[in-house]
Amino acid sequence: MAFYKHVFFDRLKVSEEFLNEHGEVIREKLEFAAAEFNRVHGNMFAINMCLHAASSVILSNPDYLNETLGVLGSTPGLAGKDPTMVLTVIVLSRLIQWDASRAASEARNAKTKEARSRAEDYEANLATLRQGIAEINWIIGEEAMRIVGFE
Repeated sequence: MAFYKHVFFDRLKVSEEFLNEHGEVIREKLEFAAAEFNRVHGNMFAINMCLHAASSVILSNPDYLNETLGVLGSTPGLAGKDPTMVLTVIVLSRLIQWDASRAASEARNAKTKEARSRAEDYEANLATLRQGIAEINWIIGEEAMRIVGFE
């Protein structure tokens, strides 16, 4: 299992049930961020929206926050990084992956051409958003990306 998944599921203890329960709010924030990212000069606002979405998930799981931050702070290669930022980026990455997978499933199972098109467009917007954030090394730098297991 990639380190970022271990942090997300095993350390912060975000469950699939939690994601499903809050899926519409997560989608709303990511959809808005993805639309902003495609707008000229909207990148910084989009990234801010993404960080807000990730922070909301983190703060919804406060019982495991300090332990998770401690693990990140003591991970070789991440010592010079702000563990709060690393955790926020890990959660953001996982949210984007999770919702992109959900959108792909919605596209496959769509009953109408319009529903399929809407899901495919959203999935494409998330891919653009993910690529744009990856181009700036997910805000945490290339070495930290490698350590947490981002491709």
